Amino acid sequence: MFQELNLLSLISLIFFCFFLGSIPFDRLVFRKKSRSWFLLAVVFNTLKGSLAVIVGSMSTQDASLITSWTLGFFAFLGDYYCPWVPLGQRKALHVAWGVFLILAPWAAMMGMLGFFCAYFYKRIIAFASITGLILTAASYFVMHPKGVYLWIVVGFIFFILARYEKDIDRLLIQEGS
Repeated sequence: MFQELNLLSLISLIFFCFFLGSIPFDRLVFRKKSRSWFLLAVVFNTLKGSLAVIVGSMSTQDASLITSWTLGFFAFLGDYYCPWVPLGQRKALHVAWGVFLILAPWAAMMGMLGFFCAYFYKRIIAFASITGLILTAASYFVMHPKGVYLWIVVGFIFFILARYEKDIDRLLIQEGS
């Protein structure tokens, strides 16, 4: 069942995780526009990130953290640069939470708690998502201050903040007026 991780199997796992991440569950939400469909899409998008890490660690003996973070990052990139959905409609935050849920569960829980508190406070999804991301990252850096996989975490944060740039600008303008 287990095999040594060679270059071909690593590339295959990377492609699998990328295409797993690219499954567009959010399209249901855009069509239905209901809260229950939104929550279902959040759960499925979170599962995409978790499943990428789990499948990667089950399919090889070399289940190192760097391999797991890398496979999770490619699932995240698959959602972020989804070839099936026009660019600009994907934010990939929930896939990142799925990766954190398996590899750094306490940081993910802190981020989710921050997301829900911010959402119930402001009722603005973009504000809640940014708050959740900041709390996830801060919790991770406090709990894991060393390690080579910190750069992958920085990559997650960079891509998500870049994706939310317009939302951040809109929130700052709204708060300023």
